[in-house]
Amino acid sequence: MGAAAWYVSRTDRPAARAVRIVRKRRFDVRKGHVRQKLEALPGVTRTWIEWEAAEHGLAKTLVVEVAFDTDPNSSDCETGTLDDITQTAKDAQTTMIISRLKIVPHDR
Repeated sequence: MGAAAWYVSRTDRPAARAVRIVRKRRFDVRKGHVRQKLEALPGVTRTWIEWEAAEHGLAKTLVVEVAFDTDPNSSDCETGTLDDITQTAKDAQTTMIISRLKIVPHDR
């Protein structure tokens, strides 16, 4: 069936008792498109938004938690994944304005 899942739904109206095939989207409305793309990257465990007081209102920080050490001197640091996270956040087509990107290691 490919990447998309399919399911059958029935209409509630008596005049339209036909069975419709509806494409089920794999989009979580509680998370933005950018966060979902980031969470699909290997090594990323979760994402969230933090709000900070700024000079002219509130600023949004997109926080990305990773499953490896973020110290560049560590042998566990995955610099390729860090670059992928940064590039994905930059290239995302969205209306959400992010002031900062913060990458943090998962608590071990």
